[in-house]
Amino acid sequence: MMQPANPKKRKKQQKKYATVFHPTMEAVCEELFYFADKQKAEARLANIRDTFVGRKLPAGEQWPSDVFELWIRGYAVSEEEEDSGYRGHYARITVAKGDDALWTLKPQKLDEPLHKHPQRKRPDHSHPDWNYPVMRGIKKGRIYEDYDQALGELETLHIDFPDVTIPGKGKLHIIVYEGKEAENYTNKYILSIKTQDEDGRCIIEYKLKDPVAKKAPNLKQKRHEETEEVIGSFTQKLKGERFRKK
Repeated sequence: MMQPANPKKRKKQQKKYATVFHPTMEAVCEELFYFADKQKAEARLANIRDTFVGRKLPAGEQWPSDVFELWIRGYAVSEEEEDSGYRGHYARITVAKGDDALWTLKPQKLDEPLHKHPQRKRPDHSHPDWNYPVMRGIKKGRIYEDYDQALGELETLHIDFPDVTIPGKGKLHIIVYEGKEAENYTNKYILSIKTQDEDGRCIIEYKLKDPVAKKAPNLKQKRHEETEEVIGSFTQKLKGERFRKK
């Protein structure tokens, strides 16, 4: 007697990273969803949770029914952030009361250091300069909300430029490209986290350590100076001979 064929097992849907170009995520980011009751909003959020890769939680923990955090490609990325390597941002999506007593899904941008993002563009140069976003913020005296936020910036620098950085406790040794017009092409700096007030806010101080590589000599100028020196020496010698002949 033939056994009935086993029904095909449905493959488990593989989760993917969210993007603002997906219709569901576009509606979330623009706050276009409206639901008659909270349960329907939570059901939609559960669908998002089952479809997209979310932030990893500690072992044994689960997301509550009305909250979910995930990384969204293209979400709230400024032109400056895009130039520095950002391709998206983390967002917290919550079930919240909307207009007319209806419910909606409300996104909130979460600031995370670039090295913690699952997708990002890595710099195509070996040294940071003072236009690199983290370095620019440090030079302008940016104030960080706490020690961990400042430390995250130093970690980003170390991960993006591993060949020219050495991490320390609350500090980072780094070689910075100063530009072709500077006295030295590159210089060594020590970046240190300093607490500013009782609330725990911090800044990252930068201190010049010592020059690394001086500019290459201008060979044309060097040859000109050497020629002038030889001519001057020869002229003085002739003058001396004429004086002795008199």
